[in-house]
Amino acid sequence: MPDRPLDLTLNIGRGEGVSVRELITVIGEVTGDHREPLVEGRRPGDAPRSVASAERAGKELGRRAGRGVREMVESAWRGWQRHHGR
Repeated sequence: MPDRPLDLTLNIGRGEGVSVRELITVIGEVTGDHREPLVEGRRPGDAPRSVASAERAGKELGRRAGRGVREMVESAWRGWQRHHGR
């Protein structure tokens, strides 16, 4: 029997938070789309920031994520451009 469950869901990241607005800003900078994003304010009861821990992924996989949000967006954008021929 394996030491780990066969069905394992992990948060992959560096344990650093990014707001929706921050992410949209980085996406606009990387893609060149500088339209003003429609991001409404927090609703009553919403957490100002939520960060998922990546600690278990580090333990289970024996490694940590090394790329930041900008690098991940740039990589995804390059992949999208290759796939869509742009």
